Parts: sequence; C-alpha cells; structure tokens
Amino acid sequence: MCLAALTTVAASFLGAPALASGAPVSGSAPVQSTTSVTGNSCNGVFHGSPSGSLSERTSAGPNGSTVATGQQISITLTWNPADFGGNAVDKTDVCVKIGTQISSALSQEHKPGPTAGTDFFSFDIPTQGTGGQPICVRTAVSGSGADSEKSNLVCYSELDPVAPEVPYVLLLPLAFAVVVAGAFLLRRQRRAQHAPRG
Repeated sequence: MCLAALTTVAASFLGAPALASGAPVSGSAPVQSTTSVTGNSCNGVFHGSPSGSLSERTSAGPNGSTVATGQQISITLTWNPADFGGNAVDKTDVCVKIGTQISSALSQEHKPGPTAGTDFFSFDIPTQGTGGQPICVRTAVSGSGADSEKSNLVCYSELDPVAPEVPYVLLLPLAFAVVVAGAFLLRRQRRAQHAPRG
C-alpha cells in the first residue's frame, strides 16, 4: 500500500480529515521561488528615480566598479516592511541590463517575495563577456495596496581580458632549444660547404 493510502487510512481511523497529496498545510508560509523574469516585469524598472525605502547592495562594489567574466555577483535588497503594511510583497525583481538591452537570462524574480524586508539574489557575469558594454542592475519590489518601489541603479564595466603570461620557467628551456637547434643547423651547413665534391 502506498504512503498516501496509508495516510488516508490512518486519518480516517483517527477521525482527522485527510490532506490531498501535495496540498499545503494550513497556516504554512507561501513557498518562495526563484525564476527568470518573464513578461513585462522589468519594463520601466530602469526609468525614473529611486522610490520608497528600497535599496540594494552588491558584492561587486559601488557604481562604476569593474567586474570580470564569470564573476558571481550577490545582491541584497532591503526595504521597510511597513511600506507594504507588514505583509509579504507580491514579488521582488532583480533586473539586469547589458548595454541597452534587458537580459532575460540574468534577470530574476522571487514570487511571492518575503515578509521581513530583506531578499537575496545572485547571478554570474557571462563567460563570453559583454562585448565591452556596461552591465547595470536595478531592483524593484511590488505589493498589494502600495506603489512599486525601485532601488538605486548600479552599473559596472567589464575588465579587459588579459592574455595569459608564459611562465618564466618555461621560457628558459624554450630558448635553450632554439639555440641548440640553431647551432646544429649551422654546423650541418658548414659541413656541407667543406664536403669534397665528386
């Protein structure tokens, strides 16, 4: 007998109502999930001035800092829960723009958002780089009965890739091999010049 059936039988025996499989327990907090931003969630986020108490901090440093390809950026959102009546916000969004285009691959949202006025996100700078274009981050919080709030805007420039240096210990054997090969060729050439001709 499967676990769900055993649960139903036990509940009937004890006189308690059985829960449907997968149903949430009454009074439990809503499950917060991370998803890619869909639809128009980030439209308009990069317009206008910061609003409300929402602010963002990132592990990459202040506006104008430099980031490297593949670098992970952690983002902390904070706001005053009283702005939304102390209730869980409908959603929190982290919107990422590369150049003038919003990146649907890097932008994320939590829906529903948390109640305590703090949320966390992270994303990685594309390993293929941004083509020299700036990468900008702005966050937003939306809730029932209150206007959406926008954070400060933070933009980063991509660190120019540096060609890897050849270790010094590898250059010495390489230089020695070139010298030996050159001396060998020179010796053969001289022997050919002094060889008797038939």
